[in-house]
Amino acid sequence: MMLCVAPLVWKSTQIKKESSVFYSFQVPVAARTWVQEFLSCETEGDPLVPVISFADMMQAVYQESFNKSDSKVEDSEEKTGIEANISYFIQVSVSNVATVSRLMRVLYHRDNFYAIHFDKKIEEFLVNETLKEIAQVIPGRSGVETLLDLPDNIIILPRKYVSYMGISMVLNTIAGMEALAESYSWDFFINLSGSDYPLLSQPRIRKILGHAKQRLPRPNFMWIDGNSEKWGNRLAQLHFDPALYPEAPVSHNSNSFELLQAIPPGAQHPFANVSWLSFAKCEAWMILSNEFVNYIIRSIDSKELLIKFAHSLAADEHFFCSLLKSREDIYPHINSTMRFILWWHPQLGNSGARPFTLDDKWWIVGKSLRCSGALFTRKVSSCHADILDVIDTLFIRGLDKDFANIVERKFLELIAA
Repeated sequence: MMLCVAPLVWKSTQIKKESSVFYSFQVPVAARTWVQEFLSCETEGDPLVPVISFADMMQAVYQESFNKSDSKVEDSEEKTGIEANISYFIQVSVSNVATVSRLMRVLYHRDNFYAIHFDKKIEEFLVNETLKEIAQVIPGRSGVETLLDLPDNIIILPRKYVSYMGISMVLNTIAGMEALAESYSWDFFINLSGSDYPLLSQPRIRKILGHAKQRLPRPNFMWIDGNSEKWGNRLAQLHFDPALYPEAPVSHNSNSFELLQAIPPGAQHPFANVSWLSFAKCEAWMILSNEFVNYIIRSIDSKELLIKFAHSLAADEHFFCSLLKSREDIYPHINSTMRFILWWHPQLGNSGARPFTLDDKWWIVGKSLRCSGALFTRKVSSCHADILDVIDTLFIRGLDKDFANIVERKFLELIAA
């Protein structure tokens, strides 16, 4: 059973950046008009959905970006400069296991490091097939068939149960941090799920984060709500994570868990509404410095805070940012996840508790994504999603000549603020 190997091969049409044949190709006026609006980050809003083909859009993007190439930041990845070594922790669940091999196809770099965890709820057969696919899609390693053929910079963590919104999400992330810290030397830690996808090639992301590597102390990227107090109701909810009790004969993530049923109606967490407990609310996605990750792993402050959040709801959205806010004088904080995540759109409304899936929404959100300055996007649910083909061709392969420069310039502005 092959999940997602076929779509990983780049588009069969190999377009050279200086191809006179491609550059002289005549594209429809509708495509050129749409792309001119798409390439302008000065105007707000996404262009209207066009009646043009994918191929026409690609050709028009190339021609327009070739004419208006941004020279404010060097475009060549061949230029020498400081790069950051990155450690990635990838948390794989039942819902996104099918997209992991495509993610690794564009995420892998020989000088980065990877710890991958497969939720124990995923069938063993599916995990094994996914690992085979990962081994096959890594550049230069085609034809391999077994887990033993994975490169040395990829760690497969022992499988544990993980519950959405439970403390097991935090424990699992810390386990990934520990495995990476013990095995390798790196500058920044990035957590992803199988539903995430990079918007740039790894050499370019390493180069961009290299700017942050030179700043001492190194910054930590995490979006923290400026009005975290409004989330106090979460601390009031007493919660027992089923994933901490693997021997219990229940379906994990289930409300039938006997410890949850044993909580008296109206019972509150002891920390509910206390004035002396300082906490923060953030998104669970982050880029952290090696120094702060070591503090998370080893400090007594971290262990004490972990105990406090053990029976709280959505601990992964409170633990890491609360710890960071408490030591912001030592570990600088930049209020960004460096992700494009769609929570609201004028054509779609509000997404609710979880962000919109972007699979088929390129024509709606493409411009917002391009102008966001993000390094990654989420979330995608299919390895065959149209938006991944566009990201691969326009951004990662560099058909849109200005995109990487836009991201790098915005990143420099962000860390200089």
